[in-house]
Amino acid sequence: MTADPIARQFVFDTYADLYDRSRPEYPRAMLSDLQADGILHPAADVLEVGAGPGQLTAAVAPLVASVTALEPGDHLAQLAERRVAGSGSVTVVRSAFERWTPPPGRRFDAIVAGTSFHWLERGTRFRRSATLLQPGGAIAASWNMWDGNPLAQFDDLFDALAPTMGERRRSGGSAPQRRDGDEPGRDLFEPWHDRSYRWEVRYAPRGLVEMLATHSAYHVIARQEREAVLDAIERRVPAGGIVIPYVTALRVARLRPGGLRSQIYP
Repeated sequence: MTADPIARQFVFDTYADLYDRSRPEYPRAMLSDLQADGILHPAADVLEVGAGPGQLTAAVAPLVASVTALEPGDHLAQLAERRVAGSGSVTVVRSAFERWTPPPGRRFDAIVAGTSFHWLERGTRFRRSATLLQPGGAIAASWNMWDGNPLAQFDDLFDALAPTMGERRRSGGSAPQRRDGDEPGRDLFEPWHDRSYRWEVRYAPRGLVEMLATHSAYHVIARQEREAVLDAIERRVPAGGIVIPYVTALRVARLRPGGLRSQIYP
């Protein structure tokens, strides 16, 4: 996989349909907390970065006045448009965050990112976010991840059939980054306010391996290894399925008021 963070955003577009039907949605409790915090409200104009197939887009849209959803992958953008069809409050834009040119003077009340903020270009993402937010606006970034190591029961299969995966097999989603304090523009925002939400999904045998196949760890090994281990896992999962525990991490940072704001708004 390429090291270019913008180019890597297109990797998921190569298996957009699989990603759409396999990745879980975001917990309702998280959206309720964002409403209680005043970040999502009926008058809010929201920018979403990395919309993917529109799971978070569709959940946020009924709670706000408008959503501009940026998605660089054409297939994923099509799925997002299909998911929000009929909603006059959502505009899906085919663009990476870094390459998007907003209408002159356009400012948003919030920027939301569902399992995508870590893909944004370090060094520019905070300052660019600040220039797109209204005074008092906020970034609300969330990540869906496995809670613990739910695949430990398949360790023998990984060892025998996909040994080059190593510890990557334990990765069930990208964790929120903790070291962003020295990034340019980070001082324009208040410290992160963190919350977490725990929940579960029961996967049928086929559903489990389809979900696993959407994770990048399975795309950095040889195809024959990937197919062999996924086939073996599917055969081992009971007919009744398997429960995967998840944790959703939410990080919220508001734009600082006062002096620092003058760096953005002349």
